[in-house]
Amino acid sequence: MSPIRRSVAAAASLALLSACTHDALPPGAAIPLDAVPFAWGTGGTFHTTIALSPDDRAAIRAAFTPAPADGVGERRAIASAVHRMQLAACRQTPVRHARGYSEVDSDGQGRMDCVDCSTATTVFLRVLDQQGLLRRHEVMEPLWRYAGGVVPVHRSAVIRERATGERFAVDPWLGPYSEPPRVIPLERWKQFEDDAPGA
Repeated sequence: MSPIRRSVAAAASLALLSACTHDALPPGAAIPLDAVPFAWGTGGTFHTTIALSPDDRAAIRAAFTPAPADGVGERRAIASAVHRMQLAACRQTPVRHARGYSEVDSDGQGRMDCVDCSTATTVFLRVLDQQGLLRRHEVMEPLWRYAGGVVPVHRSAVIRERATGERFAVDPWLGPYSEPPRVIPLERWKQFEDDAPGA
């Protein structure tokens, strides 16, 4: 890449990061089940909390009962539990209209960009961890993937399997927010694999 193109790409990267980065809770911060922080609206324009109902909490625990026997089973449980929290957010905020890939409903109130999604998903994963449900995985900080190795174009929540060290993207932004998140090996996710609907 020429120096000029590198400069343009770097400027675009800084603009993107400054425009759409907002922080999740500090690691280790306690998350009340009746007041789970949630933000949406592109770059966290709108902030609120969502409440996990007794039915939500029972469904989340049921996803991990019996305890998964391996990492594959726990990742399935994670997807199910995160989906349940997404549905709680859909009931309590306009994100029920979010379509994925930043597509929005007609008035745009339900918009969620990848930073909104990855931030919310990281908070949801920490809820699972704080409830003692994650035995085979740990929650990592969200990561970006890059076009051409330079420009950050998409961000996802990340988990790491304790036994193998393998990392996985937990990414609801690849489809409508009312659907379960994709859990994809991070290296495949970085290469834009498994992005298509139904992949």
